[in-house]
Amino acid sequence: MDTLYFGLRLLAELVPLFLLISTLVYVAVEALTPERIQRWLGGGPSYSKVPLATALGAVTPFCSCSTVPVVNGMQLAGIPTAPLVAFLIASPLISPVAIALLWGAIGAEYAVLYTAAALVAAAGGGVLVERWHQGRVQRLEPVVSSVGAAATACGCGSAQPGLREVSGPLMRGRAEVPSGGSTALALPLEVTVRVAPGFGLRLGRAFTRSLSDLRKLALPLFVAVAVGAVIYGYVPDAVLVKVAGPDTALAVPAAALLGTPVYASILVLLPLASTLLAKGVGIGAVTAFLMGASGFSLPEGILLSRILPGSILWRIVVVFTASVIGIGYLLQWIAG
Repeated sequence: MDTLYFGLRLLAELVPLFLLISTLVYVAVEALTPERIQRWLGGGPSYSKVPLATALGAVTPFCSCSTVPVVNGMQLAGIPTAPLVAFLIASPLISPVAIALLWGAIGAEYAVLYTAAALVAAAGGGVLVERWHQGRVQRLEPVVSSVGAAATACGCGSAQPGLREVSGPLMRGRAEVPSGGSTALALPLEVTVRVAPGFGLRLGRAFTRSLSDLRKLALPLFVAVAVGAVIYGYVPDAVLVKVAGPDTALAVPAAALLGTPVYASILVLLPLASTLLAKGVGIGAVTAFLMGASGFSLPEGILLSRILPGSILWRIVVVFTASVIGIGYLLQWIAG
């Protein structure tokens, strides 16, 4: 009975919170189109754009795969390596939705520590990758690739703000445009003006996107909750503590390496994280797995290999993995 109650409680906490925060975020960031992100990050010294790129990544609810089309557009716009990598790391790793879910499922103190560590990892990762690669190339060369369709095939790209045209009421008109000179010809010109949708329409559209995200995550979420409930009810605490407890030295790097190839939303990962923490697994190992699985994935790496030079991509993987391991040990040390 405790196992069933644990699973139902997790669902009751996570699902409404996800829908609420996700809807509000979609309403708030509808104006953050890829074009505007590219314009804000273009020009000026490379490192000066890193804080802004990190902040933009932190407020956009992209998963690891749907970040790729935006990164491709940034690359085509000539965005330097440091802000590009900072955005690439921050966007799937942290978001208002992730913060709210972490706050509700684990606690306020952990949510604050996780957020601060993620922001530092993203900003520092962007700077480190560019400096490491600086002797070879100062700026990524644009590569045209059909990553948008590939990201959509991952199941998350189409539901993200800025990745599809926003439809709205149209006003159409015709204008006569002279071609110049005394023999000017009147050419019909079709003019399209978009009317900004009202708040109610934007709220409804945002809620529809949130429901779409939840439907895509429903099966893995239920599986994760079921696995977490079984672990909570039937796996002895001593076994988990021995394998991945706070005193197990290699638990943090093992969790980071285990999580990095995984492709999962933090909504799906949280039931397992909550369970493992309740059973005595070290907070460092849990954090390393959360960040590794939500911040980078094998499908994302495959997509990025189509648009980024290999010399940049493997540096991103190394810096990201090392950052996750370092953060895991740091949080474990803070926890005592």
